Amino acid sequence: MIEKVPGIYLSSVKDHLAWVCKSALYEKEVQDDDGNPKRFRPVFEIDGHQSRTIREALRTGTLQDIEFISHEENHEDGLDEDPIVEEVVHEARWEVKKRVSEDQARTIFGRIGGFLGGFRGGADDTQIFVRIKAANGQIKRTEVHHNGDEILEQAFVQNEIVNDFDPPLTQRYEAFRHDMIQKMLEVANNVGD
Repeated sequence: MIEKVPGIYLSSVKDHLAWVCKSALYEKEVQDDDGNPKRFRPVFEIDGHQSRTIREALRTGTLQDIEFISHEENHEDGLDEDPIVEEVVHEARWEVKKRVSEDQARTIFGRIGGFLGGFRGGADDTQIFVRIKAANGQIKRTEVHHNGDEILEQAFVQNEIVNDFDPPLTQRYEAFRHDMIQKMLEVANNVGD
């Protein structure tokens, strides 16, 4: 379980674990098909338990926005041995901030395909994120894959709010808080319910 706080995302935890394992201590050596030694390091993927689908979340929540992000490399200065490559990020956001019915959601998500055709990077290279604000104020965000009505069936990774701390949580704390650990264990025991 990961405590989710502002500025720390699942991707940043994954990157941190990869950075920690850059040490030669974590490398494994095997022989390839030609008998040459090859060294490998761990690669991390962080998966979560499925929470509600977008359709279920929209029944009680508010569709905040849909975000489109594409990355490309700009090779304007040529492809020399040591090219200077600039990563260019293109972003667009459809702000909705309204409760929508399932039919309205289908209409909105149905327009994504047409939008992607003209968006930089095209449909294949664009990441699409949907954010929904739940009735308790929690904003959930998930990456979706564009495939028409099936967007409504895609799900969020389960994340839960834990609250009622005494003393209240500070902006940051240097040691593990036993009350936080206890609340995280309670959530973990109910995963999948």
